[in-house]
Amino acid sequence: MKKICLLILMFLVNVVFAQAPKLLNFNLATDAPTVLENVVIFINPETLYESSREVHIFLKPTLKLNGNDTSEPYVFLKTSDEQWTFFSGAFSQSGTYTLRVDFYLEDYKADEIRSDITGIESRLEELEDMIAVETDPIKKQLLIDEKKLKKQMKTDLQKVLTQIRINIGYDQFEFVVSGN
Repeated sequence: MKKICLLILMFLVNVVFAQAPKLLNFNLATDAPTVLENVVIFINPETLYESSREVHIFLKPTLKLNGNDTSEPYVFLKTSDEQWTFFSGAFSQSGTYTLRVDFYLEDYKADEIRSDITGIESRLEELEDMIAVETDPIKKQLLIDEKKLKKQMKTDLQKVLTQIRINIGYDQFEFVVSGN
């Protein structure tokens, strides 16, 4: 906890002495992206936080097209200890895209919680399939009850995940995708 408070204090001091501290460095690996082409962007934190496995950096991306939410496909992965990578699908529309990346510190237990959520989501899919074909009303009700319980567990774990994150700030990167 002391390390988190110290990091927040250091961040606040940076805010006082610098108008807008740069949290992330973006590097567009795709030259002059066009529609139906994939885009790759490498993201590196300006400052890496090291601890004795208490907290780590978590980055959460959102993508907009011309200022509006978009459903263009992408994947965002941590590709090394010091780098995250944005891989787009083939963009279907031209325009100015804004990649916003929120920067958080979070407890290392968050990885376990995310893994638990993934397991629950898999079980929910299994339950949906089982409920659809179950003909015995008693067994079907048991499956429905389990599904309800799993949904509540997922919601509770998502709340815990949100509570153990500290939002430090965000950075944005704009890039233009032109027509063919």
